[in-house]
Amino acid sequence: MFVYLYRKFPEEFQPYFWRIVSIGIGLIVLILWLLFGFWKTLLTVIILTISYVIGSAFDGKLDTSSKNKGRKRKAR
Repeated sequence: MFVYLYRKFPEEFQPYFWRIVSIGIGLIVLILWLLFGFWKTLLTVIILTISYVIGSAFDGKLDTSSKNKGRKRKAR
């Protein structure tokens, strides 16, 4: 979804894409917080996050493999 939005975004604003998306998400959370209160907003965000993860898993687009699997940590 974000790849599609990124491609449709005006070229001069593409370096700032994630900043603009983050501000938009923050604005939505702020409005929810003001309308419903902290705990209801937190519960809503948690439920939406879980729903997104479940939906991504069903779509086959959720990568559950660990990127560090099999790598040894460097000694400091």
